[in-house]
Formats: sequence, C-alpha cells, structure tokens
Amino acid sequence: MFFSYGHTFDLVEGFKIFDVTLGRNKVLFPVFVVLFFIFTIFVLRTRVNFQRTAKTLNIIAVVLIFISLVNIVAFSTKNRIILSDSPDVNVNKKIVATKNDFSKKPDIYYIILDGYAGEETLKKVYGFDNQPFLNKLRKQGFYIAEKSKSNYPLTLLSLGSSMDMSYLDYLGDEPLEDVVKRRRSYESIRNGKVPRFLKSKGYTFINIGTGWSGTDNNPYADYLLRYQQRNEFNKLLYRTTMLLLLEKYQNDAANSILFAFDKVEEIASIEGSTFTFAHIISPHPPYLFDRNGNILHQQSKDIGIFKLWKQKNLYTEQLLYINKRTLKMVEGLLSKSKIDPIIVIQSDHGSTTLDQFFTNLDDLTSEQLEERLEILNVYHLPKGGNSKLYASITPVNSFRKILNIYFGAGLEYLRDKSYFTGYKNFHKFIVAPQ
Repeated sequence: MFFSYGHTFDLVEGFKIFDVTLGRNKVLFPVFVVLFFIFTIFVLRTRVNFQRTAKTLNIIAVVLIFISLVNIVAFSTKNRIILSDSPDVNVNKKIVATKNDFSKKPDIYYIILDGYAGEETLKKVYGFDNQPFLNKLRKQGFYIAEKSKSNYPLTLLSLGSSMDMSYLDYLGDEPLEDVVKRRRSYESIRNGKVPRFLKSKGYTFINIGTGWSGTDNNPYADYLLRYQQRNEFNKLLYRTTMLLLLEKYQNDAANSILFAFDKVEEIASIEGSTFTFAHIISPHPPYLFDRNGNILHQQSKDIGIFKLWKQKNLYTEQLLYINKRTLKMVEGLLSKSKIDPIIVIQSDHGSTTLDQFFTNLDDLTSEQLEERLEILNVYHLPKGGNSKLYASITPVNSFRKILNIYFGAGLEYLRDKSYFTGYKNFHKFIVAPQ
C-alpha cells in the first residue's frame, strides 16, 4: 500500500464522485487507512492458511524490488546522475569567491527559466501580452532579443549547446550508443567551454539546480546550491509512494524554485568575481504557483506529462509569478552589485501545446516548430555591450558575444539556426526554417 499510494493518486486525480474530488490526500489517505484495517482484520479473523500465499507474495516482492533496482541503475547510467557529491564540491556551503587580478571583472549570471515561451507564442497560443514584463526589463537596462529561438527543443541539448558555445548535431553522425551521446551532452552542460573559460580567468563557478539531473549536480562547479538536495530519484520516490503526503505538505518542488531565486540574489553581495548558472524549472509544468505566489497543492508533479502544457490558464498564472520573482531578482542583483553585472536570462525551449513530440519529424508544421523553439532571451550587458546584440541571436552565440566583448576572446560567431528532434531518437535532427 505504501508503494502504490502515489500511483493511485495519479490515477484518480481529477475524478469526482458526488462533488467529492478523489485525487486529494484528505480523501484518498483515509480510504487507504480504512482498506488497511479491513484487510488486517480479515487476515486476523480468517482461518485460511496464508503461508503459501505469503511465499508467493514474497517472491513477487523480490521480483519487483529487482526490477526497481534495474530501472534505477539504468536511469543513473543513462543520465549519468551523480548520486553522491564529489568531495571537491561545496554543497550549500558559504561561498568564498577567489580574489585576484580579475576581481574587478563583473559577476556573470546565466539564468535559465525552463519552458518560458517566446513573446509571439504567448500572444498567438496563450492570448497573453508579455510586454509589461519586457518593458520593465528594458527600463532596467536589458536588451530583448525579440526574434530569438532556441537551438534545440530539448533541455539536454539546448543547455549543452549554449554552455559549450557550439552545435551538438555532430553527435547524430557518430556511431555511438545513445547512452554515450547523452553523457556527452551532460558533460557539455557541466563542463562546457563557458565555465572552463571563466574559471581560467579566476571566476568562482556557482551551480544552482532545482531538481533536474543534468543541472542538479555538477562536480566541476566550485559551489553547488540546491534545496534539500533534490534530484529526480527523490522526486520519483516522493511522487509514487505514500511519501507523497509529505511532499504535498512540504511543497518541495515549489520551495526549490523559491530557493533558487533567493540564492541568485544573495550572490551579488559576495566579494570577488562569480559565474552563476541557475536552472529554474519554471514556468515549465508542473503548475506550482498562481500569479500571487500562492502554492497550488493539487497539481501533478510529473513534468513529463505533455497534457499539462495545454492547461493554458495555469501556465500563464505561473508565468506571471515567475515574472514577478525575476524582476525582484534583477532589482536585487543590480542594486547589490558593486560592479554592474552581466545578466543573461533565457529559456531553454518554448511551450508544447501542439503535440510536437507525437508528430513525425517530417510532418511537423511551422506552427509546431515555432511554438517549441521561440524563447525568452534577454541580456544586461554593461558598458555598451547591449549595442553589440541583435534581435535574432540564439543561445549558441550568447557567450561568444560576451567573451569577445569583455575578455577579447576572439571567438568566431556561428550561424544562428535551430534544430528539431524527438525524445526517443534525440540525435536525429531536422533543420527548422528560420
């Protein structure tokens, strides 16, 4: 019963009987308790010998445990999850940045707002006007890349590309197993050319994750900041067992997002030069907040359910709150920083209401491609850096621009283009129309 609770919750969530919503803990948990006592009383009072049944159930339990262990090992291998932290990485420790000749360089913040749709998509698909938010960013000195698109439709590839300042499509041509290609993409995120370059210039590398395996752990970062050391295995355990009761109570997923925003803002007070990479899994589903920041308790915590993208009102409600937290974070960074900072706020990909990943690559329409690939992409580049940008810049060129402007890196700019791929064979690409 313990291990079936979360699955049962997902199965009945949203169902009503006589105006009673079954998918609520205060309804489902008492039902489980009653069933447990009924079963216990039945076992104690019956005269049937359960010894043979017990042996059968024990065998089934062993088989289920074995299957679970196989799945855990396969998942860990496939995604290269670091289940224990590297001894060289400081997890949730006080940050002490290195002071050196580069200490007068501006702090750099790379903030990913996962699944944040582009301005045109918000208008066409959601009927939502995001101009008030963008105008406030403009007043704070931000450049809005209004025609920007993601280079890839999947987080793993998008962030791997931007952190490595290169396209990853070459992986599709290499005769490697899928698991090896995934590992290479994770490596590009964690130890790509961007963090390596900045660390060579004396920057302290700070990684802030909110639960996704690719960014939650990073052995190459100087500091890891994360709420309650969340990772995908813990999320799965909470979501599928009776621990769901605690997860609903503690609001772990929502608190991890609030934690990330707060920590980014605090970094501005640290002496020395820092490079902060924060992956905030929002406004991507699940829908955890309304526009005022109130936590929504009865939303599924499974970010893999594509039907959640179609709950447009919940998406825009959460987006409104993420906008508020982003503006608060930006105001804090600008007011607390002694040197005007470099701030890049991007989404890794857009939204998915048009069944993009249930459509054959060759049958995708322009509307499907545009929705998934159009993104938020804004920059605060001090000392005239904004003037070097252009409306259609894509993430693969973001740090090529920054490193050339502020460090004279002499990097060649790449042609801005977008690829589309699927989840199952995610290294088979098509080039999206520009």
